[in-house]
Amino acid sequence: MKKNEKVLVIGGSGFVGHALCDLLRKNDIATINFSNDTEQITGCENISGDVADKDQLESVFKKYSIRCVVNLASLLHSASIKNPLLACKIVVGGSLNLLELCKDHGVNRFIYGSSTALLRPCADACQGVDENAPVHTASIYEEIKRFVEEMGQRTAKAHSLEFISARISLVIGPGRPSQTSAYRTEIFNKLLTGGEIHIPFAKHEVLPFNHYADVAEALLLLVNAPALMHSVYNLPCESWRVTDLADLLCKMNQNIAVTFGDLQFASGAPYVNWGRMQVELGASIVPLDQRLLEYKTFLLQRRKDVN
Repeated sequence: MKKNEKVLVIGGSGFVGHALCDLLRKNDIATINFSNDTEQITGCENISGDVADKDQLESVFKKYSIRCVVNLASLLHSASIKNPLLACKIVVGGSLNLLELCKDHGVNRFIYGSSTALLRPCADACQGVDENAPVHTASIYEEIKRFVEEMGQRTAKAHSLEFISARISLVIGPGRPSQTSAYRTEIFNKLLTGGEIHIPFAKHEVLPFNHYADVAEALLLLVNAPALMHSVYNLPCESWRVTDLADLLCKMNQNIAVTFGDLQFASGAPYVNWGRMQVELGASIVPLDQRLLEYKTFLLQRRKDVN
C-alpha cells in the first residue's frame, strides 16, 4: 500500500467491522470507519454517515486517498424480510454508490460482505459446496445479496475494477445478543454464568459458523493480497451439528441448559467448501471448541482480577 492510502470499511462499528478495523490498525494499515453508529474505534478515522447518501460518501473519497473499500453494511436476514425497502436502500443503493465512487476515484479493490445463504446443499448432503455452485435465492435477503454480486462483477468487467464477494456464514462470538439469533452470542456469554440457551433449530440440523475474528482475518487476507485469482471466496467456516454443540456447552458448564426449536436450516448449505481461500491465500480458522475454551479462560481471569 502506498503512503497515505487508506482502507475504507463501511459498517466498521459492527460486529465484524470493528474486528476488521482493529486488525487493520494492528497491521499498520490506515483505516477509515464509515458507519451509522457513533462509536469511535481507536486508531481509525471515524466518520458517522449513511451509505445510501452518495454526497456524504463522495466527501470521503475526495478527502482521502482510498485503495480498497470493504462494504459490510447490511441488514440481517429477518430484518430484511420485515423491511425490504430499507434493506434495498442500504445494500443495493449503498453498493451502487460505492461502486460508482470507486470507478470515478480510481479505487482498485471493492470487497463486498456477501453470504453463503446463496448456496444450497450438494446431492451428497455432507459434501462442502464451493464457489462454482450456482446461486439460489428464496428470500429478499438472498436476492439482494445475489443482485449486488452480479452488479459488482459486471461493473468490474466494464471498468477494470476488482470486485470481490466475500461470502460469510453464521457469525458467532461474544457480544450483545440479537433479538432473532441470541444463541450466536450466548454460547460465549453464558460460559461462566450458565443459564438457558435456546437454539431455534432442530437437534439434527447442521449449521456453518464463522467466528467474527476468523472473518476479520479472512477479510484482511483479501485486502492485502497483491492479486486475487477469483471474484468470489467462501470465507473459512466450521460446521456443527446442533446436538454436538449442545453437548460441548453442557460439558463446559453443567449449569448451561440448551433447548431446541424445530427449524430446518434453509439459509444456505450446512457444509461450505472454503478450500479456495485456504490454497490461494493460506486462510485458516481456530476451531470453535478452542474458541469457547479460550473465552471461558478469559472470563475466569477477568473474574479473578475483579475479585
